[in-house]
Amino acid sequence: EMHHLSPALLKAELRSFHKMKGYLPKVVTTHMFPNREEEMERALGLREISAELNTTIMLGYEGLEIIL
Repeated sequence: EMHHLSPALLKAELRSFHKMKGYLPKVVTTHMFPNREEEMERALGLREISAELNTTIMLGYEGLEIIL
């Protein structure tokens, strides 16, 4: 069974990643908001996590292009 990552779970995963790898990657979130009210609440939570962990967490959007 697949579940989406909540902001709290994402934070825990990023801390675990940092502990294993010694750095934090830039993160782009996608496909995460079932409704507009929840979208705003989670976006604020992600902003707080980004600031707390001093890493980039960006909300994906339609048309976003990422060059790797």
